[in-house]
Amino acid sequence: MLAKIGHSFAIAELGDGSFEPLLPVLIVRGDLSNCVDVIGGLSHDEPPSSGLHELSLDDATFDHPNLVVVRVRLLSKLGTPTYYVVAGRHLRS
Repeated sequence: MLAKIGHSFAIAELGDGSFEPLLPVLIVRGDLSNCVDVIGGLSHDEPPSSGLHELSLDDATFDHPNLVVVRVRLLSKLGTPTYYVVAGRHLRS
């Protein structure tokens, strides 16, 4: 589910064909062999927020500026965990 949300949000924000996607194998084929490489979370809890859900591109969090990273926090009003999904690699021309 997190892979589908991250992939869809990245396409919605950046446009189809704007990055090399890493998640279709996981989403379509159910191949979970590399899921820990592309989906993770914070080691600490964040306080509840005023919004119901939080979705954003968050490339700056990681030391790899070529990665397209989506921050996902569902039901954030309840103080739920924050996840990071590596949706793909930026295409540089």
